[in-house]
Amino acid sequence: MAPAHTPVDNSFLKTYIQDSQLYPLFDIMSDQARMRCFTKMQCLTAEAGDMVEDLHTISHSIYIIERGTVHLLTDEGAVMLSVTNGDVFGEMELVTEVRKVLSEFASATMSPLNAISATPGNDVNSGPERQTAFLAATAVRIWQLKIHDFCAAVGEDLMRNQESLRYLFKTAEERRKLMTRCLSVSLCVCVDGAGETNR
Repeated sequence: MAPAHTPVDNSFLKTYIQDSQLYPLFDIMSDQARMRCFTKMQCLTAEAGDMVEDLHTISHSIYIIERGTVHLLTDEGAVMLSVTNGDVFGEMELVTEVRKVLSEFASATMSPLNAISATPGNDVNSGPERQTAFLAATAVRIWQLKIHDFCAAVGEDLMRNQESLRYLFKTAEERRKLMTRCLSVSLCVCVDGAGETNR
C-alpha cells in the first residue's frame, strides 16, 4: 500500500519550531529558502510494511521523517540502513539533480533561474531512478519535498545556502559508500554460495 497524503492544518513550520535541531538540513538554510521549502512540503503517512517508493521508480522528491522508521533496501531487499526521526532520505537522487544545476551555473550556459526551472517538476517520465527502495518499518509520518522546489528555494541565494548543500552532499556520499559495501558483501555471499554448490 502506498503512503497516504494527510491533510494538515499547518505546514512543516510547526514541526520544525518544536525541535529545529532535529532537522539540520533546514537549520542551516537561509530564512527565505527555509520558508519557501516549508510552504511546498506535503505530509504523508504510511503503515508498517507500506512501500514509500520502490526501486528504480523515477525520483522527484526527498523525504524528511517526523516520526517513525524507514528501511532503505538494496536490490535484493536487504536492509541497507534504517532512518528515523529527523533524518532525510532520497537525497542521493536530489544531489544528482543539484549537481546538474550547479554545472549549468559554472559553465554559464544558463542563468540560475533558468537552470533551476529545468530540474524535473511533475513529469513522471523524467528524472533520476531510485537506487534504493524505501519501506516503512513502523507507522511513519513523513514530509515530502519535490526536488524542483528544493532547487528553486536554494537557488535564489546559493551563497547563503552552501552549508545545506554540503550537508546533503556529505549524507549522499556516506550512503553511496554504504550501498557499495552492501553490494560487495552480497556479491561475496553469492560467490561463496556458488563455490559451496560446486563442491
